Amino acid sequence: KHALLESRIAIFDGHRRPSAEVKINVGSVPVTLIGTHPEPPRSEAGYLARNRQLSAIAERVRLLKGPVVIAGDLNITPWSAHFRDLTARGGLTDSRRGFGLLTSWPTRWKISRIPIDHILVSPHVRVLDRRVGANVGSDHLPIWADLTW
Repeated sequence: KHALLESRIAIFDGHRRPSAEVKINVGSVPVTLIGTHPEPPRSEAGYLARNRQLSAIAERVRLLKGPVVIAGDLNITPWSAHFRDLTARGGLTDSRRGFGLLTSWPTRWKISRIPIDHILVSPHVRVLDRRVGANVGSDHLPIWADLTW
């Protein structure tokens, strides 16, 4: 639907988990999308790897021009200092802001779900709507955001 201007597999901070970085042309506006899934913090090594990857993503976003959208299972809640560092250093806003908690994981424990799936946007992007979708068979619920720039 939109012209692909650039694409690359990004390895942030030497992390073994690849991320997708693409630039698409929406109308006449180039928009950068980063899809990522850092290491789960199941161990100290996973915790440190996740934090290094999020820090490297923040540094990458600072170099990008125009609208930027980061989406994925970031394996971190919005209450974490590392999440706040990612948004502050990257100049990003959590698309959840103003729309509620919108928990997404795990699907099997409705009462204790947490928001670890995120859509973060640069100041060039305005969030019109943000929601969580129905269970599609994953251990995560899908997240949706309507964006404009």
